[in-house]
Formats: sequence, structure tokens, C-alpha cells
Amino acid sequence: MDLHVHSIYSGGSLTPLEILNLADSAFLDAVAISDHNEIRGAVEGQIIAGATPRLPLVLSAQEISAGDHCHFLLIGSTEAQADTGRAKLPLILQAHREQGGIVFLAHPWTALRHNWFRGFCRELVTAGLMDGMELCNASILDLARSAAPVIRGIWEEWLLPYNLAAVGGSDYHYRNKGRVLGMGRTYLKVFEPGENGLLEALRNRRCVAGLFSEIALEFPETGGESRFLLGQEPWLGDLKALLERLQVRIVERERIDPGPARFLRQLLSAGHFQAAADLLG
Repeated sequence: MDLHVHSIYSGGSLTPLEILNLADSAFLDAVAISDHNEIRGAVEGQIIAGATPRLPLVLSAQEISAGDHCHFLLIGSTEAQADTGRAKLPLILQAHREQGGIVFLAHPWTALRHNWFRGFCRELVTAGLMDGMELCNASILDLARSAAPVIRGIWEEWLLPYNLAAVGGSDYHYRNKGRVLGMGRTYLKVFEPGENGLLEALRNRRCVAGLFSEIALEFPETGGESRFLLGQEPWLGDLKALLERLQVRIVERERIDPGPARFLRQLLSAGHFQAAADLLG
């Protein structure tokens, strides 16, 4: 799923319907329409998706700001937050989580560079007001060769010691410089279908962040490719085991018919793991 998509309601180029059609063509099972201080796009998307079963599921969300590009994704939002100053933010996050919502720090490399915010963020984490960080986001492309150590540093300083979730979203506004819907993804271990199952998996950290960019970032963990997966165990191990099984199945299929096997490999390389699994049966 893509946890960070903007619609025409906050600077995006696409309507909720266009987002859903594009997400469907990208083999996404779900998207979170997360406009700035706005949930109209998400509500509209949920109505459309509810009337068209083939389209991806829509999670209601919004992106709010504490200033200085310090943004939070509120997943499961029920009302838009117009005023989110620093003084009010802890109360807003607390109320959101008490209502069953989930909180992720968006594009943390733009936020954690501010000394004031590092202390503020540590207070939020210690108070249990944040569930994870968005380690995959379109703005990581701006860091180019420095992206890998930045992500690794955030992983080691924040996610591992505080047991935070690693999630991914494209931060899609419009197609530009390799920024495409689904380039940042979140893979979930879901135990029940529908919105409740997705939220429950996110709440319990059963997720892995993935990046699939058209622009090479040379991550050493992936042998110099622009694709990588990062998450807590055992969920990262589970996902990698699934990929290994799928690769074995594709080799077996190739002996019968090489044409579909090539297409299945393309699905895996683009991050469409569930689509490949569904086609393999």
C-alpha cells in the first residue's frame, strides 16, 4: 500500500478517482489519501472505492505540520485538523491515538535535522504518541548518494531503540523527477481483510518499508540498486521468505512457458509482490 498520497484538495494534480485508478494500475491494494489538514479527498475516495470493489481500499488520513517541514501522517483521521501549532500538537496526537488513529513522522530527514524538533520528537516517542517513521518517500531522491546513510542513521537511532514501525509512501503530488505513485510502499502482515485489518497491522508494527524508484540511489544493501526493503523482524524476514518462494515458483513456471515468467519477474522487480503471488496462485 501507499501511505502518503495527495489529491487536488492539497496541491495534488489528481482527483480521488484518478488516484484510485492509478493505484489500481500500479497493483496497490490500498492507499491513504493524506492531504494537508484535510480529509475530503480521503472521504471521497472511500465512497468511490466502496462502490467499485476492484479499486484499492482507501484509508482516511491527513498530513499535519509542526513547522519547518516537520510533518506527521495521521492515519485513520475522522476530522480535519486546521490548527496544528507546536503547543497543540501533543494533544492532537493524543486524541487521535485515543480514537484508534495511528501516527507516523513523514519524511524524517527533513524534520530531524532541526535540533528543536529532535528533542520534541523524542518526547512524543517517549509519551507513546508516535507509531513509526516514513523511511520511504519521494523526497529521499533529493538526497541522492547520501540517502542510504541518512536512512540507516534514522533506523539505528530511532526505529530500532524505540521499536517504531518503518513505513513507506510516495508523497505523490504529481509525476515529477521519478516521483510516481507507489514508489514508496508499506508491506503489511494482515490477519483480517479490510480497513480494520490494515489499521491493526500498522498499529502492531507488522510492516516493512519499500522503495522502488526510477532513479538509482545506490543503496549498498541492495548491491547498488534503487530498490530496498527495511523493517523490523520477523516481518522483514517473512517478506524476504515470501519473495524467495515466489522466485522459485517463477523458475518452475519458466520451464513451462517463459513468457509469463518474464512478466512475473517484472512484477517482483517493481515491488508488486502480492500481484505476483496472486497470479502464481
